[in-house]
Amino acid sequence: MHFTYFGRQLQGFDNLYNCTYLNERCVELAVAFDWLTGREPVNGLEVGNVLGHYSYGGHTVVDLYEPASELQALKRQRVLAVDLFDVATTVGSSWDWIVAISTLEHVRYDMDPGADQDLNGSLDAIDYLRSLLGVGGQMLVTVPCGFHPMLDDVIVEELTGATRASTLVRSDDDPMTWVQTETPEIRPYGGTGPWADSVWIGEFDRV
Repeated sequence: MHFTYFGRQLQGFDNLYNCTYLNERCVELAVAFDWLTGREPVNGLEVGNVLGHYSYGGHTVVDLYEPASELQALKRQRVLAVDLFDVATTVGSSWDWIVAISTLEHVRYDMDPGADQDLNGSLDAIDYLRSLLGVGGQMLVTVPCGFHPMLDDVIVEELTGATRASTLVRSDDDPMTWVQTETPEIRPYGGTGPWADSVWIGEFDRV
């Protein structure tokens, strides 16, 4: 499966781990790996332990809940149990690039109505991580739509502060095909299966 992202023809990412071809990882990871092409891992930060499961390493990973996998440990990929809001004081305050794949929508938020939650957590996380970019640094964030209502509203109103952003949605004709929308489009989470039917991708620059 191929799809178009800002004029670039990309191959959907297919991997047995998490059955990426069936869910939003298919497009998230295709965009992420294309975006990472030519970037040096050494001063890169990933929030949420995702890329290492697909053989990308050499960068710093912080994830408060998911430790390094056996494969990552074998490759000596460190996954630090650090809260993202503590990154500056524990692992560094100036990064060439930052990536967060399907992670920031969970920050201080829980789908359980009875749980303590901060609906601004995702937006605070975006602002905080942007502040950690060095001059000329860039950040890529992907978010499955339909999971976090307040974040969905901000995406629709285009108030994230992204340099450029878009949503990719499942085609109405073929749910295994993804298309880029002209304006942000939110679809119910889990509409065609236990995954997202629309994904927001935001790119941020620090000048």
